[in-house]
Amino acid sequence: MPWGGDEESHPESCSTQDVLVYTSAGLVVCGVICMVVGYTVPRDYTFNPYARARDMEAIEIYYANLSLKLDLTIVIGMAFIAIGGIVMSTLITYVNCCETKTPATAYSESTTIISTPGGRSYGTRAGTGPTRPPVHNDIAMWER
Repeated sequence: MPWGGDEESHPESCSTQDVLVYTSAGLVVCGVICMVVGYTVPRDYTFNPYARARDMEAIEIYYANLSLKLDLTIVIGMAFIAIGGIVMSTLITYVNCCETKTPATAYSESTTIISTPGGRSYGTRAGTGPTRPPVHNDIAMWER
């Protein structure tokens, strides 16, 4: 039974971070769709010299209102994209900076950044730094 009452058959519940990621991605997608609609719908009309003036005026008013609504759709799409980007960047900043780390994971992360696969580290610890041979046998420069 695929949707039974067992806990093992249900996937894990989404965390708050997952919901925020999906929400921000959805906002960005909705914003892009709004902008595509706003830019692809034609805004102009063809002038018909044989039509009555009242009909042409009604057509001009219709297209002016359509243009206003399409501009509003574009602005709303930009707002959706901006809000989605703000939510996503805030979430990424929170995950990278503010989550608590255990001392073991913090130590392992810091050592993996510094150490090399061969076991040698090229840091500035006392006595292990690289030495350069004296240039032109200038001993006075090395004795300072």
